[in-house]
Amino acid sequence: MRLKLAYPDCLVEVNGEEVYTFCGRLFRASLSEIRAYVEGRDSILPEPIKRKARDIVSVLDHLNMGRGYYTAPHGIRAA
Repeated sequence: MRLKLAYPDCLVEVNGEEVYTFCGRLFRASLSEIRAYVEGRDSILPEPIKRKARDIVSVLDHLNMGRGYYTAPHGIRAA
């Protein structure tokens, strides 16, 4: 499953269990680490991914893919 999120300051791509964020630099994290962070468990994530973590999990949950996953009206595309 591939999902792309576009923000004015960065791009986020979910590709399977990997999440890539480009905000001037490329950052990578596993989807399980992002879920852990959003759920309040211990997780080590780069700051740009932390800032987008709740959006990532929310979109995936609303799309109802896998463990949960939505499209919002502001430029979110599922591929």
